[in-house]
Amino acid sequence: MKENNNYLLVDNHQKLQTVLDALDHKKQIAIDTEFVRVSTLHPIVALIQLNDGENTYLVDPIVLPPQDLNIFWEHLINSDALMIFFSMHEDLDLIHFYTERLPKNIVDLQWMASFLGEKSKKGLAATLEHFLDVEILKDQTTSVWMQRPLTNDQLRYGAVDVIYLIELYELLKEKIEALGNFDYFMQDMALFRKTAIKPYDRKLCYLRYANSSMTRHELAKLRDLLNYRQDQAEEANVCLKFVFPDRLIIPLATKSIRSMQSLERLGLHWKSIRDYGKDLLRIVTQKPDTFDYDQIIDHGFSSPADSHEIVEQAKDLIRKFSEEHHIEQTVVGSAKKIHEVLVYLNTNSEERKYLEFPLMLDSKWRLDLVRDLLLGLFPNEPLLQK
Repeated sequence: MKENNNYLLVDNHQKLQTVLDALDHKKQIAIDTEFVRVSTLHPIVALIQLNDGENTYLVDPIVLPPQDLNIFWEHLINSDALMIFFSMHEDLDLIHFYTERLPKNIVDLQWMASFLGEKSKKGLAATLEHFLDVEILKDQTTSVWMQRPLTNDQLRYGAVDVIYLIELYELLKEKIEALGNFDYFMQDMALFRKTAIKPYDRKLCYLRYANSSMTRHELAKLRDLLNYRQDQAEEANVCLKFVFPDRLIIPLATKSIRSMQSLERLGLHWKSIRDYGKDLLRIVTQKPDTFDYDQIIDHGFSSPADSHEIVEQAKDLIRKFSEEHHIEQTVVGSAKKIHEVLVYLNTNSEERKYLEFPLMLDSKWRLDLVRDLLLGLFPNEPLLQK
């Protein structure tokens, strides 16, 4: 199949209005974005690519005036069309950052392909080649997207990212429906839309990183370190890793750190030590009785004593379901996801509000798969009743 390089560069009000009028009548719109997020906390959109099954539009948010860009975002958010993405997480982050909302109807073709047994992280080029026998060049990924004018190669690259998405969606849908998996996939899309954007929670942020071996003092340090990092990144509009990277979160909260040299030995970058070292030392060297332990929980991370056997039985159910339905096994579930369910159900109802609701309880088809197994361990659990 030959690559179609025709596109309209949307760089003024008249062209934008033409595009919006055309999209009004479309039931499906393929969408992708190019953005910059190297040194900033929030993404800066550099190009928005659209395809409606007939035409490809490249919306230039750098050239368009802010009022026109606002009109475009509003139109996108209010559209009833199915928005078709490939690997949508970062695109949704960007759209939410600019609009504080999400499109009404979304599908992710990367996730969709996993319902045909494909690896859930396979890229667009490999997926197109596998299903459509299309070869595309991914040669502009690291180009300078904020520079104007955009080169012909950049514009071609942006167009190709959306040209085949609607065709790919139709093919994948047909194949998945033949296997009886389409309803499972659409349940996931509704669930992902609900959970895609998780606001930062100053009280509960530590739960994402905490583990069962940490003391309440360490958990409190962890929470305060994360809140400090978030505050500094927001104030200076820099990446979180510029304050300190994820790999140092647990060491900072659990290691004995008493000096700038200790931070250096830990692996903290010299610029972070220069800009944030004193504050980090203040947080990690505080005495236990100076921390606020409000809402810190240290007993919600344990599973029932016989959880290992339950996890193994659940893994076996997942494996069999995966083989029968030709869905990638890790998409159906994993030992980690099962453990999250056991931890949640083993935590009393008052403290559950501090834990993230597990995917396998939130997803009806996954819960149906392991419901009877969990009822054997939690026979009176309301969440497990049909």
